[in-house]
Amino acid sequence: MKDLIQKYLNCIPLSSEELYVRFWRHTMSYTKMKQNGFPLPDPKSPGKVLLVNTNVFSSKSMRLDSQMCRCGKTFSMLEDDWYVDDHGCNYHLGKQSFAGPNYGLYNCCKTVSPGCAFSKHHVSFHRPYEDVRFVHTVYKKGSAKKASNIFSIDCEMAFTTKGMEAVKVSLVDINGEVVYDTYVQPKNTILDYNTAFSGVCEKNLLYVTTRLDDVQARLLQLLNKDSILIGHGVENDLLALNMTHETVIDTSCVFPTREATPSRIP
Repeated sequence: MKDLIQKYLNCIPLSSEELYVRFWRHTMSYTKMKQNGFPLPDPKSPGKVLLVNTNVFSSKSMRLDSQMCRCGKTFSMLEDDWYVDDHGCNYHLGKQSFAGPNYGLYNCCKTVSPGCAFSKHHVSFHRPYEDVRFVHTVYKKGSAKKASNIFSIDCEMAFTTKGMEAVKVSLVDINGEVVYDTYVQPKNTILDYNTAFSGVCEKNLLYVTTRLDDVQARLLQLLNKDSILIGHGVENDLLALNMTHETVIDTSCVFPTREATPSRIP
């Protein structure tokens, strides 16, 4: 893959600085990032974070008190054992279709069954905001607006007793070189590794001691405010990292599809 990327880059008649500018033209504005649920620095209150149009964090007890699992059952995250159910959790991995010949069917199993997948526990996508400390990328003296400051980022998440948490973080540079790749031990107990989507399973984290604080510290070393981060649904990555960064190219907004990302605002 690296050879293919390098071969492609060699065919582009642009300097490193010019290539950076071309990419930068596709970065999201502050307004678009806000509309699409990115965590952002509050311009009126330095040090604080704006969380708008996101369902990840729950700061009000009312929202924590009325959660719906992927199986459709409701529960209260205010209870210590909210995830326990003697019958487990039957759910669908895919989405339900509401158009065409497959109307009403789930695209994972093409049926209307109660669920084609099973988990021992109920899960929640929400996280209590009170437990969160955000970090922010900063301007660095001598940071270059060159192609070498363009990266692709991706995070994998698992379900824990406090919602979804990052369990793997990867950062790749414009040449296809892996700059940072690590598993992460979440703060809270894992209920479901979300392996079908994350690719992470229990054995991957058995001897992992890296915590989110370690990941944040390393990313703040590698990145600065001028770094262009490219990814798909990057707001989810930044929310999982408890990090704000405002120079982003999100492919789900650059190339939106009504079927895959109906809520995206390009």
